[in-house]
Amino acid sequence: MNKRTNIFFIYFIFFFPIIGYSQNSWTLEECINYALKNSLELDQSLLQENTEKLQYDLQKAKKIPSLSLFSNGGIQLGRSIDPTTNTFTNREVLYQTYGMQSNLTLYNWSGIKNLIKASEYRYEASTYKTKETELNTELNIITSYISMLNSKRQLQISKEIISLTSNQIKIVDSLIFYGKATKVSQINLKAQLSKDSITFLQNMQSFNQSRTELMHLLNLPLNNSFDIKDSIINEGNTSFLYLLSTSPESIAKKVSTSHPSQLASLMETKSLALKVQAAKSAKMPTISMNTSIGSNYSNNFTQLNGKSIGYFDQILNTNLSRNFMLSITIPVFSQKNLSTNIELAKINLKNQQIEQLIKTKNLEKLIYIAFDDAKKSYDEYKQNCTSLVYTEEAFRLNKMLFENGKIAVGEFLNSLNELSVSKLNNSYIFYNAQLKVMLLKVYDNET
Repeated sequence: MNKRTNIFFIYFIFFFPIIGYSQNSWTLEECINYALKNSLELDQSLLQENTEKLQYDLQKAKKIPSLSLFSNGGIQLGRSIDPTTNTFTNREVLYQTYGMQSNLTLYNWSGIKNLIKASEYRYEASTYKTKETELNTELNIITSYISMLNSKRQLQISKEIISLTSNQIKIVDSLIFYGKATKVSQINLKAQLSKDSITFLQNMQSFNQSRTELMHLLNLPLNNSFDIKDSIINEGNTSFLYLLSTSPESIAKKVSTSHPSQLASLMETKSLALKVQAAKSAKMPTISMNTSIGSNYSNNFTQLNGKSIGYFDQILNTNLSRNFMLSITIPVFSQKNLSTNIELAKINLKNQQIEQLIKTKNLEKLIYIAFDDAKKSYDEYKQNCTSLVYTEEAFRLNKMLFENGKIAVGEFLNSLNELSVSKLNNSYIFYNAQLKVMLLKVYDNET
C-alpha cells in the first residue's frame, strides 16, 4: 500500500461515519413501535382475527329466526291449472303470488349454543395469536437492533485501531529521521495498517448487512442514511441486575400462564371440546318452528255469482293464508356419518391437547436455555472486562517502550493485535449478553 493509497484510505475511514450517520438515529423503542404499526406479518394476523370474528358473528346469528320474502307472477295460455283456484281452465290466466316464510330451531340439545361458544373461543385464540405475532415482531426487532449495534461498535473499534497504527507510523517516521528506528519497523507497521484496513472493510460489510436486515424488518425503503442510537450501553448494569434477581423457574411459571401462544392454545382446546359436545348433539332430536304467510291473485278468480274479485281484495283478504308448524327431527340412520363426526371431533381435541402440552414443554425448555445462555454471556463479559483492562495496560506500556526503542516492532504489533482482538471480543460479548437478557425480559414481560 503506497503513501497516496494510505492517505486516501485513512481519509475515507475517518469521514465515512460523518457521511453514513448524519441522519436522525432511531432508538430501540422507536424501532419496535414503528414495526408494530407497519409489520406485514401483523397485518396478516389481524386479517385472520377479523375472519374469526366474522365466523363468530355468523354462529351467533343462528339464534335469530330466518326470514325470507318471495313473489312471482306470470301468464298462462291454453289448457292449464289456475294457480289460485287449482282447477283446469282453457282461458288465459294472469296470476301473481306473494309469500313470507320464517324458520327457527327451538332446541337441539345445546348444539347451536356449543357451536357459538366454540366459535367465540376460536376468536379469542386468534386475538392471542395476534399478540403472539406482536411479541415475535418485538423479539426480531430487538435481535436485529442489537446485531446492528454490535456491528456499529465493531466498526468504530476497527477505526480506532487504524488510528493507533497510523499514529505509530508517524512516530516511527520521526524515529527513523533521528536514527532511532529502522526502515523494517516502518514496513511492518504499514503491513499492519493494511491488515487493520481489511478488518475495517469486513466490519463495514457486516454493519451494512445488519442495517439492511433491520430496515427489512421495519418495512422501510433500503438506504444508507438509516442509523440507530445506542440506548442500551447505558442500561447494561440494569439489565444484568435483572438477570441476577430472577430465576428460570419464576420466568417459566409466569410464561406458562401468560404467554400469548399458551393462551391461544388453551382457547383452541376449549373450542374443540365444545365441538365434541356439538357433534354429540347432532344425534339427538331437533325441534324447530316454521311460520309462513302467503297470498295470490288470478284474473279468473270470481265469486259464486260470477262477479270478479279485485287485485287487493284477493291479495289482502280472500286468498290470504297463514301457517304455523312445529316439527321434530329424529336421526335414525345416517350411514355412520354422525358417529364418525363425533370420533373425529374427539381426535381433533386429543391432538390439540397434545400440541398444547408440547408447546408448554418447548417454551419451558426455551426459557431455561435462554437463561443459561444469558448467565454464561454475563459471566464471560465480566471476565473479558477484567482481561481488557490488563490488555490495555500492557499495550500502553509496550507502546511507551516501543517509542523509546526498548522493544522490537514485532512485540509491539503483537500487543496491538491483542488489544484489537480483546476490544472486538468485549464488544461482541457485551451485546450478546444484553441480547440474551432482553429476550428474557420480553418473555417475562419486564421490558
